[in-house]
Amino acid sequence: MQLLLSQIYKIGVLYNEAVKTLNYYHSTATAQRMLRKIETYSEAIIKQQVQAIKLTEEYSNTE
Repeated sequence: MQLLLSQIYKIGVLYNEAVKTLNYYHSTATAQRMLRKIETYSEAIIKQQVQAIKLTEEYSNTE
């Protein structure tokens, strides 16, 4: 669980850094591409969180 939380935190930090960098050096098109990648990674994390919840519920029901 700690690994998942640290990954979520890292995405937030990287998102902030990407936005700052894009504001100074890149075009809007580049920003949109990078934001789409971040959205993809965020969706993957959400799927993992849902799977973790399901597994936790299944484990709790077997006890």
